[in-house]
Amino acid sequence: MGNQGTEDRFVLVRASSFEDAKKRLKLQWQEYATPYLNSDGQMVRWSLDKIIDIYDLIDVDINPDGTEVYSKLGQRRMRPNMFWRPKSR
Repeated sequence: MGNQGTEDRFVLVRASSFEDAKKRLKLQWQEYATPYLNSDGQMVRWSLDKIIDIYDLIDVDINPDGTEVYSKLGQRRMRPNMFWRPKSR
């Protein structure tokens, strides 16, 4: 097993609840997860692993579709159930 790239992201979204925030970000997550070839010709795809927490913010103007405010790339040991095996045609 190899290493798996990771990214921690903080995204601001104006929502009335946890479920509302997830619903508003669903399309953005799907677009972010679209597989692509990186500059080394390797297939890359991102997948939402988990939502850590949700915080109530003081009234601020933010994009209702979501605004990324933090991103951190890293590495972790890849779990066997996370290997991507495309379906053969």
